[in-house]
Amino acid sequence: MIDWQFSLYAITLLFTAIFAALISYFAWQRRGTTGRRTLAYLMLAILIWAITNLFELIASGESYKISWSKITYIGIHSTPPLFLILALQYSQRERWLRRRNIVLLWVIPIIIVVLAATNEYHHLIWADFSWHPTDSSVLVYHYGPGFWLGAGYGYLLFLFSAGILVWAALNLPAIYRGQVTSMLLASLILLIGNILYVTKSTLLSDREIIPITFLIAGIPITWSIFRHQLLDITPIARSKLVDIMRDAVIVVDHQLRIGDLNPAAQSLLTTAPNQTIGQPAYKVLGRWPYLESHFRAQPNKLSETETIQDKRGNWYEAQISPLRGQREQIEGWLIALKDITQQRELEAALRASEELYRNVTETANDGIVIIQENIVKYCNPQLACMIGYHVDEIIGKPFMEFIAPDQALKIQERHNRRVEGEPEPSRYESEVRHSSGQIVPVEFNVSIMEYNGEPAILAIVRDHTEKSQAEKELYEYTRQQILLNDIIQAAIQTTEIDTALQILADRLGELFYADGCIITLWDPIEEVVIPAAAYGASSKDFTNSKFDPEEPSVTKAVLQQERPIIIEDTYNTPHLDPKRAAEFSAKSLLALPLIANNQKLGGALIAFNEPHTFTDEEVYLGEQASRQISLAVLKDRLLDTARQRAREAETLRQAGAAVAATLQLDEAIERILEQLHEVVPYDSASVQLLRDDELEIVGLHGFDDPDKLLGMSFPITEDNPNRVIIQTRQSHIIKDAPKVHSTFNEAPHNHIRGWLGVPLIVQDRINGMLALDSHQPDRFNSEHARLATAFAAQVAIALENARLYEEARRLAIIDPLTGIYNRRHFMALALQEHQRARRYERPLSIIMIDIDHFKRVNDTYGHLIGDQVLRTVASSIHDNLRETDFVGRYGGEEFVVLLPETPGTVQPTDPPADNPNDGFSAKLVAQRLCKLIQNTTIQTEEGTIQVTVSLGVAGQSWDFIDIETLLDRADTALYVAKQRGRNQVAVWSDSM
Repeated sequence: MIDWQFSLYAITLLFTAIFAALISYFAWQRRGTTGRRTLAYLMLAILIWAITNLFELIASGESYKISWSKITYIGIHSTPPLFLILALQYSQRERWLRRRNIVLLWVIPIIIVVLAATNEYHHLIWADFSWHPTDSSVLVYHYGPGFWLGAGYGYLLFLFSAGILVWAALNLPAIYRGQVTSMLLASLILLIGNILYVTKSTLLSDREIIPITFLIAGIPITWSIFRHQLLDITPIARSKLVDIMRDAVIVVDHQLRIGDLNPAAQSLLTTAPNQTIGQPAYKVLGRWPYLESHFRAQPNKLSETETIQDKRGNWYEAQISPLRGQREQIEGWLIALKDITQQRELEAALRASEELYRNVTETANDGIVIIQENIVKYCNPQLACMIGYHVDEIIGKPFMEFIAPDQALKIQERHNRRVEGEPEPSRYESEVRHSSGQIVPVEFNVSIMEYNGEPAILAIVRDHTEKSQAEKELYEYTRQQILLNDIIQAAIQTTEIDTALQILADRLGELFYADGCIITLWDPIEEVVIPAAAYGASSKDFTNSKFDPEEPSVTKAVLQQERPIIIEDTYNTPHLDPKRAAEFSAKSLLALPLIANNQKLGGALIAFNEPHTFTDEEVYLGEQASRQISLAVLKDRLLDTARQRAREAETLRQAGAAVAATLQLDEAIERILEQLHEVVPYDSASVQLLRDDELEIVGLHGFDDPDKLLGMSFPITEDNPNRVIIQTRQSHIIKDAPKVHSTFNEAPHNHIRGWLGVPLIVQDRINGMLALDSHQPDRFNSEHARLATAFAAQVAIALENARLYEEARRLAIIDPLTGIYNRRHFMALALQEHQRARRYERPLSIIMIDIDHFKRVNDTYGHLIGDQVLRTVASSIHDNLRETDFVGRYGGEEFVVLLPETPGTVQPTDPPADNPNDGFSAKLVAQRLCKLIQNTTIQTEEGTIQVTVSLGVAGQSWDFIDIETLLDRADTALYVAKQRGRNQVAVWSDSM
């Protein structure tokens, strides 16, 4: 018997699969619209669900049915996420569909599908399987926790989708409500069928009825496709069209509240949508007074277009259209605002341009004419006035009637060539005929234009009656500018100041058509005029002239007044000596001061041999030129100063390097004086060091016999310039020394005329002075003193360095208490002498000396008295030795003496030696020192003290022992002397 339930169920599944495939195909073909691709995927998932259910139904055997069930899970758990995505797209909530949210949406479905595929390992989807007790073709699945997780998640997505569709049905325009309602009905059918299957409340026993519910749900979807154009019109078109519009779009509902607005409107209102939607329209639209008043009450016009202005002055084209429902009732209004501010501004600018064009042509100084086919189509009043006609008398007539007869043919030929497109100069000179018959010279500036759609000639006509005068003035101006430019170029480019000043004098004379031009310089120190350059017949005589500081001078006067001076009569002016004026032929002068950067540099004199009246233009022109000449002179002085400063700095640097390079005082001073001679020329120089009340010469340069002068001293208490330097601690200049101090009339100073002295100061302490000598009087000035002072600082540093070096050297080798060599330096000297004695096989002896009972002296009298005893003993030893002998403090109260060329004792067996000290021995020296110290009394604050010493002698043997052994032997002998009772001498022998 045929199982009618089985057959019906199978046919239903087949029809469901076919239906899903058709819907998926139709949706995919229209996938350009938002949501259609998602609908195609959703129908594809239903197709998989239905077809795999069909294969499971007809499959035989448990394993085959379970395998098809696993594949079914792909369609089952793809359906809820796809349906939710479709609902979001149709409800205009695509902003929720970010990549992260979509990935999270598919996490649980993927997990459920994977668990179903691997169920035999964990049984989370199906805990067990059994055959239906009455239908052997049905396999009953006993669900595990994974199944309920997937089912619950699917129900949650369906419910959320249904809620979204309900919102869309209530808020979207009426045209979309049929689509949304159909999709909502289909989702409810699917949800009810799924619940019936899971709860087993179905007439089909344990057969899965979900695919069948999809077939039932397909009825409203099919209805929507054909009735509501589900696959042709979607709400997404609103966001694609309205949201991207540049014009502002605002929707007002029937309650006169804001229902929606696009981003362009949001930008205008500068408020967020959630702060705008639902608000009264007149409040939101308050920026536009017209719209505000329009929506305060029910609009009386259904549709209108107006040009309105907002409160900021911007202009908009506002179009207000009603929104009608299915029954043609008005459900609201759509306001479209287009910003036309820029358009209105352009229109206003165009009107202004046209008005400007009319004003320009009507008020232009030049004549303007438009000619078409040789007929005057337009002319302005200026052209009519130029040729003596009224405008109406010119327009409409051939333009050639107003051209001078001899020029008509030339202009006609030019016109023909220009119309034919041949190259022709646009600017040329010609003549027009005045109504009186007079010929007026003009300049034409011609160009091609379009007039009323046809080519025409536009000519600008300029009256050239005054052209010759203008050309003359232009020529003169050009000549002046060229000469001024030459002056500027000479001031900037020429490096030789003499050449530059001569060029400037020549150009300045040419500029004024002058008979002569003189440029002078001013010496601010000597306050005297220096001729620099001249132009004209007497230029050579002037440049060789000499000016006395007391002589009246035009240059001096113009620099004092710091402004141009006009001298109309050179023989009658307080600014020029009549004798000087007689030497030159000038009658009138324009004197210009040369001043730049507040420095008075000289003067420029423009001379005329005949009386000349200088105009304001000439004075102004002269001031322009004088500024450039001033810059040239200033530039040269600055360059000369810079070069001098650089040379001084380099010389001073070399002097400093000389100080740093050597600690030898005489060598450092010699180098510094040589460098000083480079910047301050002198004939001789000396460095004098202050010692007590005298200045001693310690360095010289430039003297014939320096050896005789080194060490010479000058008392600072006498009347000499040295005393001035020491007392004032400042530099001192003597213009002519023999006239001021008689000592300069005596040798070795009788060659000195000019003299400059500067103090040597280190750390605010004056150490001496630096003296510079010259054979010429008045040789040195304040600038020389400044430079010499800088070098004197280097000399002072050299002196201080030498002093510090000697002090450091002395401290390094001398015992500070006794004033004799310390142990380290004594050992260095002893080693040198020992090596020499071995090399030349010469005798050498050492004496070790120790003060007897010295501790008793310190304990009895104190350490200060003990130090006095040590100094006395050391002095007695040092003063009673030869210059070739060395004495040093060995440590504490011990002293050591080195005696070169001296044997320890004189013995008959000693080999003969060629020595003048034969018979002299270290033993004899020791005995003499022992007796000397014994007889020496020491006067102290505690009274008279006498001490004795013990001495040990060791002489160099012929096996030439080392210095340490020789010292050790002398120390051993000293110990023996102490053991024998002190105050005696012991000589080392092999028996010790």
